[in-house]
Amino acid sequence: MKSCTLPNAPIVVPAQAGTSCHRRGAQVRSKRQLFATDARFLIAVDKSANRSKSDKWPVEWLPPNQKYHCSYISIFSRAVLIHDFILTDDETGALDKLLRAACDSNP
Repeated sequence: MKSCTLPNAPIVVPAQAGTSCHRRGAQVRSKRQLFATDARFLIAVDKSANRSKSDKWPVEWLPPNQKYHCSYISIFSRAVLIHDFILTDDETGALDKLLRAACDSNP
């Protein structure tokens, strides 16, 4: 699967957030394009980190810098809300648990 990325600036929410950007809320082409180019959720990274992340969710991949985990997961969560992605109860629970753990250890 391809993630919604710009070169070396991956979108925080991967296209896997629904098999492509459209399945979980971004149904129309213009909305997918807005999502894929939303600068609020693009993070400049090196090539290695971009490849490592690929289209993984925070429960599968987090940035190497543990002190950034809370911020990263928060940004991911905000992107999900703003772009109206629909998460299953299991996905929401896993994300909430991960967010609490990351933010409690790195406030």
